[in-house]
Amino acid sequence: MDGGKLLCSGTPAEVGAELKASGNAMFLAMPAAMRIWAASDSTATCPISVCDGRNWLLDYAKTHELRPVPEEKKNTPNAKPSSRRGNSGSNTTKTCPMW
Repeated sequence: MDGGKLLCSGTPAEVGAELKASGNAMFLAMPAAMRIWAASDSTATCPISVCDGRNWLLDYAKTHELRPVPEEKKNTPNAKPSSRRGNSGSNTTKTCPMW
């Protein structure tokens, strides 16, 4: 559903394939296995779960070279990096064991 209208219907794999084909932004909400499949040239059935995705990728790798995805450079301001040493005096640092 989008804006009260039915976009497509079918099995999860059919819906994923239809959203990919239509270029609908709703496809970005689909599981990672579907999104990875969509970025390939595969004609196999759209994987739904992590298990399906792993099996699809293992089969795909038998006939395709897998290469690492280049890391994107992030635009960061030319600011001086802050030092995280010691207690900065914030309450978060004092109470949160993550920091």
